[in-house]
Amino acid sequence: MEDKEEIQNNKELAEIAEEIFNLTSILHEYCKNNIDTHELKCLYTGLNILYKKTDDLNLKLMGLK
Repeated sequence: MEDKEEIQNNKELAEIAEEIFNLTSILHEYCKNNIDTHELKCLYTGLNILYKKTDDLNLKLMGLK
């Protein structure tokens, strides 16, 4: 059984992951619609990686991975 500290840590990690996911979603959408420079293509690639890592973290916190 998880102790209260571990549950609190998981809750905080879940909140951080949600914030990262939401910010990444906004930036991802912007880049997808304005991908006309090399810098934005690099940012778009980085956001895709961050998106995936955040999704993986969420799945782990939910015990699905």
